[in-house]
Amino acid sequence: MNYTLSDFLNSQMAPGIRLLTSALDFSGIPVKSASVQEITLDNFVQPDEIVLSTGIGMETNPELLLQFIREAGQSRAAAVIFSFRNERFSLPDMVKSYADSISLPIFLIPWRYRFSVIQASLLDAIREKELSVFKEIQNTLFNLFFDGEPLDRAAGQISRAFGCASEITDLSGTVLGTGIPPSPEGMTEDDFSSSSCKTADILINGTAVGKLLLYMKEEQETSYETRELLEKYAAFPLSLWFNRQRIEELTAARLKNDFVRNLVAGNYSSFDEMMRQGTYLGFDLSKPYTCILMQAEFPASLHVREYSALAVQNTSKIEKIFLQTGHDQNRSVMAASLNMKFLLFLEHAAVSPEKGIGLFIDSAESRICEAFPSLRLWWGISESPNGPCDFSRLHKNAALALQYCLNDKNAGSRFTYKDTKKSLIVSALAENPKIRESARETLAKLLEYDASSDVGLLKTLTEFIRTNYNTSQTARNLHIHRQSLLYRLEKIETLTNLSLDRHDDLFILEVFTRIFSSY
Repeated sequence: MNYTLSDFLNSQMAPGIRLLTSALDFSGIPVKSASVQEITLDNFVQPDEIVLSTGIGMETNPELLLQFIREAGQSRAAAVIFSFRNERFSLPDMVKSYADSISLPIFLIPWRYRFSVIQASLLDAIREKELSVFKEIQNTLFNLFFDGEPLDRAAGQISRAFGCASEITDLSGTVLGTGIPPSPEGMTEDDFSSSSCKTADILINGTAVGKLLLYMKEEQETSYETRELLEKYAAFPLSLWFNRQRIEELTAARLKNDFVRNLVAGNYSSFDEMMRQGTYLGFDLSKPYTCILMQAEFPASLHVREYSALAVQNTSKIEKIFLQTGHDQNRSVMAASLNMKFLLFLEHAAVSPEKGIGLFIDSAESRICEAFPSLRLWWGISESPNGPCDFSRLHKNAALALQYCLNDKNAGSRFTYKDTKKSLIVSALAENPKIRESARETLAKLLEYDASSDVGLLKTLTEFIRTNYNTSQTARNLHIHRQSLLYRLEKIETLTNLSLDRHDDLFILEVFTRIFSSY
């Protein structure tokens, strides 16, 4: 709501002021400032400005007076106020006719008034009225919040107060509320892109959580659309909506987190009770699930403490990635987390569940690494039962797989419960001194060859076994030509005196390489 010429006239800043031109609707003439000017104006007048003048040389010179009025009109002045010594002065007909034709009101005030006093009083009045708009919208927004109204209503009231389109968004730019001025002269949806955009951050405890945007036409812009005032009187009440949403999200996340942990620990009186709680939280416990445990760590050089606000923030972001990945793949995900340690129950397909689980982890890992390039990830994966789940057992098996994974600590490595069975066998065999010595003798020449070259035959053998003896996949994983891989495999056979075409020999090589990596 702009300060208008009507406000100025009603304020009695200049008692005895007299209109020299025809009457107009002064409530429709905005006033932004006042300046003292004499002939000639030379484009010093700003639009919507009251021009104060002593009219030196113009009182008895109609041509000069007309020139002055013409220049004021061209500058889109709000009004012209003269202070002639002759308080009975009236405009020459040609000046009055011209001023009426361009709807420029001309006034006369008594000679005794000081322009500096009028300027200062007018500036204070403009600021006070403009500030009242902010105070009023602040009270309105507080009332809307406590009445439980949505952000669309808040944006609508902001648009009504400032006479322009508005948007309330989150930090990603998602629009949460939109307002369009109700007047016929107001903006439409198409005007958003062609208008000047004033923005203010919506803050909670000094941290930006959203933005308020005002789309203003050029003629709507006035001195009060400052970032500071918008943040204090409009953006601050809007933070209540964001804070309420954050509290609701935190409460929901805590309930779901506690539910998953109680499910794993068996902290419930009956499974039917957990089924009902799960339904309330949006979980269907009758579906088949695989338990996935993931532990993430930043390099020590980044100084991200495990129990810190930053760790909590990162944990929340990663958990959202898991939930979004499940949503994208149309899979139910039950998740719990604590300081970069994550517990997931992922819905799996009845047929080939390993493939779907692999796709989920691949996608989630890619997104996490994109958000946190320096993060290291380790995965433990349980078996995937087709029938009803024993969630506690699945968690224990996934935890066992993760522990074996952490013992190696290969970046991005994964261990399944099936892998742990092999590891248990290898661990038991590795305890036998004769078997350990046999493994050392079998791999000795291969290790000597690796020590004197950069070929990496042991790594080649390990990858060949990991890909289930698939030469094409092994070559791709090692980034070498298939012919180079075949040469390496022949060299391995020569140095170990074992054939990669015989199952028994392959079994020996797999067991011995696993034993070698464990000590």
